[in-house]
Amino acid sequence: MLTAVLIAGCTKRDENILFNIPYQVEFEIPAGLNTLETHVFEIFNIPTRIDTLLANFNIDPNDLQSINPKESQMEVTLNGLDYSFIREMSVQLFDKDDPDVDVEIFFHPQVPFNTGSRLPLIPSLSNAQDFLLKESINLRVEFQLREFSPQFIPTRLNFVLKAL
Repeated sequence: MLTAVLIAGCTKRDENILFNIPYQVEFEIPAGLNTLETHVFEIFNIPTRIDTLLANFNIDPNDLQSINPKESQMEVTLNGLDYSFIREMSVQLFDKDDPDVDVEIFFHPQVPFNTGSRLPLIPSLSNAQDFLLKESINLRVEFQLREFSPQFIPTRLNFVLKAL
């Protein structure tokens, strides 16, 4: 009975989605990163395409209630490599003019030791609307490692935000 209630609740919540905003960015994790520091990768000027999306779905920006994280996955783009060296990570949107203004959109607080070449991330409950209503976004990916990064790891981060 409880399962039915949870499933029904999730279905009803998804009905409020006006549209999804998919993104794909690529970066490389260098070899030899240590376990003592938090390693930060910043990707600048990713087009939001928000004006096109709003026009395509015939939505006035004032009708948006929020833009929230929906789903994300990080994947190695070279066979034979994995993310087992990562202990925890966070993905944030930030303002490049004021880097202290940011919002976490995805995270993984305890990456399993047996993590393979795909790492699903947990969506946060944050509202990223203020960032997404601009022409471009800036993305910050932060890692804390459990062991040194073994070699260069070409990485693709796929993520989807949902407009409500």
